[in-house]
Amino acid sequence: MSEHVFSKVSFFQYGFQDYPLAWCSDDRAWLDFSKEKPVFSINQSVVYVRISESSISGKSDNINKKQEATVEFFRFIILNKLKFYNKSQRKRLLDRYEISIKKMRKIHLSEWFIIMFLYLNYFDSNSLKKVIRRFVKSIKYED
Repeated sequence: MSEHVFSKVSFFQYGFQDYPLAWCSDDRAWLDFSKEKPVFSINQSVVYVRISESSISGKSDNINKKQEATVEFFRFIILNKLKFYNKSQRKRLLDRYEISIKKMRKIHLSEWFIIMFLYLNYFDSNSLKKVIRRFVKSIKYED
């Protein structure tokens, strides 16, 4: 938060998303506050962030909640913001979504359908085939 400046109006309009541990809430805020416009930064400024065993970032006993929040965050992006990214960014976001789910659990059928639908809309048939292969492979190993 310390490295971003935003208007009070944007904050009151959108607030912060209630993700577990507030993990990814700041990233979501920048997407919401920017209203699909570029976000500018001052690259010469310096911000010191401390991470310790008592901070949310430094703790390891909350990994499940962090992963849950990450999945929710990427689900929001792919369902609501994917069209604003270029092809390689879309691919990276879909990959991150898929990987973040797999870190937590097996991907549900409904999630596979969303992923395949988005690949069908945004990518070529070769990319879609790869996703279908991963889907089939995941079903084979469920038994």
